[in-house]
Amino acid sequence: MAEEHVDASFLYNGQPILGDDAFLRRLPAGFSSEEKIRFEALVFISDTLTWAFQAIRLGALRCAERGIATTCERAELFAAAWSIVDSVHAARTIINTIAKNGAGPKTRDFIESTSDFTLLRNDMDHLDQKVAGLAGAKGHRRPLFGALSFFYSKQSDLIEGPNGPHLSRGASIIISAGAPGAAELMPLSIPRGEVIAFPIDLFRLSAFKYEILLAPPIAKFAGFIRHLNESVEESVKRQAMDHVEKNGGVIEDVMNSNPFGMIIRAEIEFPLEYNVKSSID
Repeated sequence: MAEEHVDASFLYNGQPILGDDAFLRRLPAGFSSEEKIRFEALVFISDTLTWAFQAIRLGALRCAERGIATTCERAELFAAAWSIVDSVHAARTIINTIAKNGAGPKTRDFIESTSDFTLLRNDMDHLDQKVAGLAGAKGHRRPLFGALSFFYSKQSDLIEGPNGPHLSRGASIIISAGAPGAAELMPLSIPRGEVIAFPIDLFRLSAFKYEILLAPPIAKFAGFIRHLNESVEESVKRQAMDHVEKNGGVIEDVMNSNPFGMIIRAEIEFPLEYNVKSSID
């Protein structure tokens, strides 16, 4: 059976889930506070998912090409993978609240298909409580923070066929977060009929009793928040125009927004008597 595979091509092209000019990043200052906070959270989640997937894609590619992962590279891969777990869980809780009065088929699909992310995140939240059980369990176990697997192929693995280029071979690579367990507990990522991204794809995190593909839920979340961005923009602009028609004023003033994700820099000068010291390597 083929692995579930949704169109996540934008992720492999390095594109963000939500563009810098997205309306959700510039909501009017007078927008409903509860909704604004939830939308702000979803925007930050989209940015976190964008970063985390790119960190995994580029980091795993470096490791695959060299055949080795340094300590820092391995830590970065798993930090990003678990960030995806946390972010998808957070997105599920917020979207459940937003859609409590009725969810469309794509929203329901995202919620239903990502339940393992919440279960996995809850297991990690109770990690210390599980240590005794894990230590006393018979047989092999997965590394505590899991194993990350993916499929990698080189340019020489591509051959020309009657229907265009296709892969003649490739490598399923597993990077372990800790002491390796039994091979059967760390499933390989192997394409089974679906279209995959070249040169690297099928990122899978295996931890505790769960195995989750990382790209599909991100692509589904992207579909949700992009649709939300469009519908909120249309609704808010319509309400703003109605407000101006009834009460007067200028539409630009009604739509005025606070900057999202600003950076504040304060230049500070120290008098000599402050004796501020700094070490220089």
